[in-house]
Amino acid sequence: MVPELSRAQAAFIQGPVSISLASRDAARRTTIARGLSCRVSEARDQISILVCGARAASLLAELRVDGWVAASYSLPATHETLQVKGRDASVEPALPGDEVLAATHRAAFATQIAVAGFTVAFTEALLHHEPGQLCWVRFTPAAVYMQTPGPRAGERLKAGG
Repeated sequence: MVPELSRAQAAFIQGPVSISLASRDAARRTTIARGLSCRVSEARDQISILVCGARAASLLAELRVDGWVAASYSLPATHETLQVKGRDASVEPALPGDEVLAATHRAAFATQIAVAGFTVAFTEALLHHEPGQLCWVRFTPAAVYMQTPGPRAGERLKAGG
């Protein structure tokens, strides 16, 4: 089986990107939460996104019911954007060292948006979480879409391509 993510896509979504997750409730109303970091399994068949459990509580509750998730990754400097969808999301506890992972991503993302005039204080507020509030959303990528503004926006990308 070919993984949905190519090596380049896996590297991109683990970079200094803006990460947004979405799920839906029984009435199909969307809930959104901000991702704090991302990691992809070596086989590129699993994605894990670090979130603040307190700030993402509604999204996590919805994921526990049906597992449907869409994650968008956007590089602010270029607006390059990928969306990855999954149907089997689970919520898992944070591990030792995950606070450092969140801080590393926050610092890299702050550098990306600083060129647009956003301060480190803004990034700290945007990606804030209290110690002990982290957890992971883990899912199998079922589809990858180009979402960079332009003529290819919304195009489903070939598996591994």
